Amino acid sequence: MDTLFEFFFKYKPVVFEKGDLSFAAGLSPVVLVVLLIGVLGAGSFTYLRSRGSLNWKWRSGLLALRLGALLVLLFCLLQPVIVVPSIVPQTSYVAVLVDDSRSMAIRDVDGRSRAESVAQLLAPDAPFVAHLGEKFKLRLYRFSRQPEVVTEAHRLTAGGSRTNLLSAVESVANDLKGLPLSALVILSDGSDHSTMDLARALQSLRARKLPVYVVGVGSEEFETDAELVRVNVPRRILKGSSVTADLLVRVGRRLNRRIAVNVSEEGKVIASQEFEVRASSEPQPVRLDFTPTLTGMVRYRFAVNVQPNELIAENNHQDAVIEVRQEVARVLYIEGEPRWEYGKLRHALAEDQQVNLVSVVRTARGKFYRQGIEKPDELIEGFPKSREELFRYEGLILGSIEAGFFSFDQLKEIEAFVSERGGGLLMLGGDRS
Repeated sequence: MDTLFEFFFKYKPVVFEKGDLSFAAGLSPVVLVVLLIGVLGAGSFTYLRSRGSLNWKWRSGLLALRLGALLVLLFCLLQPVIVVPSIVPQTSYVAVLVDDSRSMAIRDVDGRSRAESVAQLLAPDAPFVAHLGEKFKLRLYRFSRQPEVVTEAHRLTAGGSRTNLLSAVESVANDLKGLPLSALVILSDGSDHSTMDLARALQSLRARKLPVYVVGVGSEEFETDAELVRVNVPRRILKGSSVTADLLVRVGRRLNRRIAVNVSEEGKVIASQEFEVRASSEPQPVRLDFTPTLTGMVRYRFAVNVQPNELIAENNHQDAVIEVRQEVARVLYIEGEPRWEYGKLRHALAEDQQVNLVSVVRTARGKFYRQGIEKPDELIEGFPKSREELFRYEGLILGSIEAGFFSFDQLKEIEAFVSERGGGLLMLGGDRS
């Protein structure tokens, strides 16, 4: 289609897209409007006066053909021209920004790393550089956290720890603000760790009529790579308690779908489990249970075992620092009637040395059966009398108990127990709830 367009109109469509249409005849808009009205009036008047035997369909068709011919003739007489802006060679700059982060070391471009392919593209004798250098002065930058001017592409190291694309674009645009800058060219694999909105910087460049061209490097999808995308664990846990880590794992289509996931505590593996996952480009959730053995601020590493021929091994693990506390958590359990759940819950926690379950069961109006209390008058009325007494507990369990059992002030204290003290609230429910 472009070839046919160029055959009829001499130039490619892109020339007409970038150019502005004008007329060399130099007529004023008023004269143009008068000429247009005259052409339309003359063509219409001819057929309105005709008294032949033609019906209105034929008249309309012939009138359209005549008006079209007259408009084409008028358009040609006005001498239409396309005004295309051009750049005087070597009078303006093009800034080339090259991603120099560690992800550019991935070897997924015909056996070469992304950085090597970019270095070949930007070699002094490469066609890409030669074509740009015909019209522009080139300024080469490498960037990860901040951009840095480099003279040659072989100075790329692919050693940056982060990719901040927004900072690089803004810094380079400001660095060349006083120079005639024609465009920004970005070569990157698309990995960006900036937290701010990139669209804001692009709007600023658009206001300066400064175009930004992006050249993607590397594969869009890895078929021979497994990645641990995310790890969610509590920030504080109790030593000896069972902890569940929620993980998101992505496995390439050409890898084994059965993966092994393990967790290490300060370098020592304390739990490992195998999962069957789908081979997909979308992350999939898995859950891994482990029990901490150390106390204090402990570093845990969650890792997916590296498979043979896997492309990237560095993204198979993530670390998390968790505060492991050596203490006994006191949990208050309020039950409105003796029932099966009460006995089972106390039996389940009987051997747990990390939890002290303080339970209160209402046996009759104003009478309560208490277990796990520290002194005789504790919870004698069934529920803590003050905020300080309630805040001594780590968690609160409400069983089959009606809302009317609590006073308005006690309900407010329960709300503060969660929102201010940060206590846990579990509502078992039941017939009286």
